[in-house]
Amino acid sequence: MKNYFWIPALFLSSCITLYKPNPVHAPMLEKKGDYNFSGSLGLSGNGLWSLQGAHAIENNTGIIFNVMYHGRQSGSDSLREKLNILSAETGIGYFTPINAKRNTHFHFYGGGGLGIAKDKTTGAAGSNPEISAKHWSLFMQPGFAFYRGNVQMGLDLKTKFVNLYDIRGQLFETFEWWNTDLKFNSDTSMNFVTVEPAFTIRFGSSKVKGLFQTGIILPIINPENYLNTNTSSYLGVTMLKLSAGISYCF
Repeated sequence: MKNYFWIPALFLSSCITLYKPNPVHAPMLEKKGDYNFSGSLGLSGNGLWSLQGAHAIENNTGIIFNVMYHGRQSGSDSLREKLNILSAETGIGYFTPINAKRNTHFHFYGGGGLGIAKDKTTGAAGSNPEISAKHWSLFMQPGFAFYRGNVQMGLDLKTKFVNLYDIRGQLFETFEWWNTDLKFNSDTSMNFVTVEPAFTIRFGSSKVKGLFQTGIILPIINPENYLNTNTSSYLGVTMLKLSAGISYCF
């Protein structure tokens, strides 16, 4: 399998992105019937917009879902890049108090997701390179939740396997600005595993809370595949995850 399909877009649009992580979902469920929903803006490392929800279907069982959208438009009229990524995850897990005051919980969730991505450059010396991909993923996530009045805190460690497939892009035999001798590469796939430790804090009223999360992204298996599908990570900045938003609990 050849892993150089992104080379044209890398030269033409400075960077390419076919995958973005979503914020780590810290459900912080306490008892049967609990619901919480949150929306957040990715400041670094994560996708741009994320929606998350959780529901305790039993006293020790919860379900979660995440939806993420990431978009970017950059460049000038003569050379413009347009990126769109959409992904979703769902999972089920177990949670239980681990102290007598019941203000500290352990939880463990697992699940999977799907996503699509398209990165296109227009006005590029007579060629309009476009790279697209789909992905499916599996994850497991142990963690702890701490409750102190209207303050909720979470520590989570998410491990995620991501398989990108049906990767389609233009390949130049020898890349030059004036070269139009290209091939169309399709049905390429690659995979990687990341570990994402994260700290989440919610604070405010009993129902409406501000939300802030920070963490890091550690590609531990096939890290070159993660970096090649998210080339701005080579700078190291997007390995730091930051997001902020609002949460509603009832």
